[in-house]
Amino acid sequence: TKTYPVTAAPDEVVVKQLGVAGPADYEYLGKLLIYDPGNAIVVPLDSAMNVARRAVSEAGGNYLYVMRLEAPGSIVRANYEIAGKILLAKGDDILTSASPLYEPMVEPRKTYNYMLARDLSRPEGNSVYAEAGFGYILNPIELSSLWTVKYGSISSGFQWKAGYEYVLPGTPWGFGGYTSNFQSRFFVDLNGEEGTYDLRQHQIGPSASWSKTVMKNWYLALRLGLGYAWEIDRFIPDSVDNPYYGVYDNLYGLGQNFDAELSYRFARRFSLGVSLGEMFSYVWGYDRDSGRRYDTEFVVLTLGPTFKIWF
Repeated sequence: TKTYPVTAAPDEVVVKQLGVAGPADYEYLGKLLIYDPGNAIVVPLDSAMNVARRAVSEAGGNYLYVMRLEAPGSIVRANYEIAGKILLAKGDDILTSASPLYEPMVEPRKTYNYMLARDLSRPEGNSVYAEAGFGYILNPIELSSLWTVKYGSISSGFQWKAGYEYVLPGTPWGFGGYTSNFQSRFFVDLNGEEGTYDLRQHQIGPSASWSKTVMKNWYLALRLGLGYAWEIDRFIPDSVDNPYYGVYDNLYGLGQNFDAELSYRFARRFSLGVSLGEMFSYVWGYDRDSGRRYDTEFVVLTLGPTFKIWF
């Protein structure tokens, strides 16, 4: 039994749904709304109710009369949404049923808004991700006057990317850092000398992201990174007697990276999806023979699977 007045601990809060008789004597403290925070975490109903009980306790009540309970499943709702009345039941026993609480919702003294992710040790706060796949060069490569490369309109290669992100609580925005890499080999004609061209692009720098739930367990993330870029080029002539055999050229500059990720969250801390993006670099170096500076722009379209871990 409980006597009035009383403020219940979270695990002592009584929860009843619409249509079920409630306490005969009570004080209406306000209304409670627990809503989908917009991430892809599927919170079980018992966890959502635990958040609701804590909200009632913090508001000074001991009874939650649920007016609406929406289950997950829609495009815009990946979690439960709960709306109800926060009551302070009076009497010797708040569990004693007397009359249903059918009266219309009146304007409360206060509205309590809670996100489902609150106090649930949100795993999306920190994350690491990795993606790998194919890269396609979108623009011709222009090197020095001596290094004229002719390879066609598109060359492909292998690309991978890894990074860390921190998502600001209650928002879709995050920030972190990334590193991206692209490697390609293709046949070239260098001043009449045929051979293989080995090209490697690297980037490292800070990044910003935006993410949003698009349906149950699915989320969309957009990520933009700006940083330092460097390129390592090597021409491998067919003839080992060529003076350029095995010689590297290093170019340095600025890099930009963007990708759009669509992933499925198959567990609380893991997701798997696909990423489509682009990798842009503006780098410069010096001609090995003349010493003159030259620069080049490099654009690669990237596509591949991505894997993410929250902690």
